[in-house]
Amino acid sequence: EETKGKIIGKEGRNIRAFERITGVELLMDDAPDEITISSFDPVRRQIAKATMDELIKDGRIQPAKIEEFFENAKNDINEIIRKKGEDAVHECGIYTLDPRIVAILGRLHFRT
Repeated sequence: EETKGKIIGKEGRNIRAFERITGVELLMDDAPDEITISSFDPVRRQIAKATMDELIKDGRIQPAKIEEFFENAKNDINEIIRKKGEDAVHECGIYTLDPRIVAILGRLHFRT
């Protein structure tokens, strides 16, 4: 409950900042220890999840920290996308594919 209070913040400013920065919607039910991240984009959801994990680990939840952790999470997820795409292309034996297509293949990792 204390962590949920920190996530919501004074007058809801932290939760609004998190939703604005990450582009997802946070749903907080009455169930303890449960926060639902809602978005149609699986990559955006994963970035928001990584951001929230780091915020909870750090304990200082404020808009500036949300932006900082969001950028770090975005870079980490983009690196995972690139790596998964390269792995898929290498497994198929294709070595001269446009990097944009490799990135699209890497994004599929978060679809399933």
